[in-house]
Amino acid sequence: MRKITKEAAEAFWSGKPFQRRGNGATTVIVDDTTVLLLLHDNPIARRPRHSERLEISAAGHPGPTTKGRLNGVLCRLRLHIWQEAFVWHCLSLVPDPLVPHIRLRTITLETGKGAWTLVYAGSDLEQLAAVKGKS
Repeated sequence: MRKITKEAAEAFWSGKPFQRRGNGATTVIVDDTTVLLLLHDNPIARRPRHSERLEISAAGHPGPTTKGRLNGVLCRLRLHIWQEAFVWHCLSLVPDPLVPHIRLRTITLETGKGAWTLVYAGSDLEQLAAVKGKS
């Protein structure tokens, strides 16, 4: 994981402002109610300030830098984004206790501008459960 990704993810989860300009142009903005992770001024991750509920977006730019920053944030939740045939998928690294023979759960992520996907709703057992399109 890149140093800037690690620092931005730590700032995002601790609710502290962060800014690094240059090639990566990564920013964490914190207000009274929301924590936002921005890449080149486009929001790619957001959560309520006093909650671990998490929504992510490719902000219309599904490239390797966006995916890397999001994976830095998702690492804490044991989630991971990967791409197959130009489609992004989010993988839960937590086994599903209700279906023990299926070890992993995945969802397909919308990557269009303005499309947000809820990937975490509060506890390991709730991961991805709130998202339709579970496969």
